[in-house]
Amino acid sequence: MARYSEDFKKSIVKKALHPDGPSVTEISEDTGISIPTLYSWIRKLREDVEMSLDGTNPEDRSILEKQELILEAASIPESEFGAWLREKGIHEEQLKLWRSEVREALKYNKKEERKEISALKKHTRNLEKELQKKDKALSEVTIILALKKKLEGIWFEKDEDQ
Repeated sequence: MARYSEDFKKSIVKKALHPDGPSVTEISEDTGISIPTLYSWIRKLREDVEMSLDGTNPEDRSILEKQELILEAASIPESEFGAWLREKGIHEEQLKLWRSEVREALKYNKKEERKEISALKKHTRNLEKELQKKDKALSEVTIILALKKKLEGIWFEKDEDQ
């Protein structure tokens, strides 16, 4: 039988992840749960815990917002970083996860972009081939019409002479 319920673990993880919340050390001292155990719970339950500040879940941010926050975080001095995290309602671990998420999104976009460009090039080649065929057919029809006029001119001239 588990010593702690899943709900209890989630409430502890939520406290630990909250930017304004107590540190893992403080939680450990208050609850008597070892620090390694708390970090283990954080790793396992991070995704299950809904951390909402100002009514928004940091994971619900768009990829563009995440990218902007990552770039902004890079320019914040280390001495002001904690205050900035609290102000934005995010945790340092989220920034790390977002970095990899943004990288994956960019890779995906590049792959999709290359596929799209390749498909467009192929479509353009097919259209150019079709256009060449139509140009050839048009020039053949023009030649045939010109020859037909010449022949009609020759035939009708002979008929008029008679």
